[in-house]
Amino acid sequence: GSPDAQQIETDIADARAKAGLPGKPTSLRPTGAADAAKLPPVDAAAAGAMTPEKINQMVEGLAAKMKANPGDLPGWAKLGRAYKVLGKLPEAEDAYTKAGKLVDTDADLLIQFADVLAMRAGNKLEGRPMVMVNKALALNPKHPAALMMAGSDAYAHANYVLAVKRWETVLTVLPSGSKDAALVQA
Repeated sequence: GSPDAQQIETDIADARAKAGLPGKPTSLRPTGAADAAKLPPVDAAAAGAMTPEKINQMVEGLAAKMKANPGDLPGWAKLGRAYKVLGKLPEAEDAYTKAGKLVDTDADLLIQFADVLAMRAGNKLEGRPMVMVNKALALNPKHPAALMMAGSDAYAHANYVLAVKRWETVLTVLPSGSKDAALVQA
């Protein structure tokens, strides 16, 4: 249920669809205010019939809907997430920007947007991505992905005390013995 696990499950479903592999439904169970930005579980029957063309058509349909209804902030967030999954990072950035105030009030969306910006900058968190990570932590001081990103940034800047503090805090949030917890401990 962690943001990292959700991202991986979404990527697996996308890769299965693109490869034409039979798919199992994903176990994504979005919760919280950012539900609109997360992709819903894919029905196994529908996933098997999904092709890259169909996926692109669905995303293009959502993009057209958003152009016709630019005030739909949750829709822009959902479009940003879809573009991110497809690897269309400039489009994802634009969609998250258009989600406006919704992003600024939701830790999950801030982290998703920060991740897009960091990916576009060669996986660097400096500048705007880190500002968003810090905003997410202000909204939710125990947000697992925000803590992991903040720890990584502190480590990259040789602030090892802060890195340890962030990572030790994330261990209090992650399920004990989970893969995410083992990764952080390593």
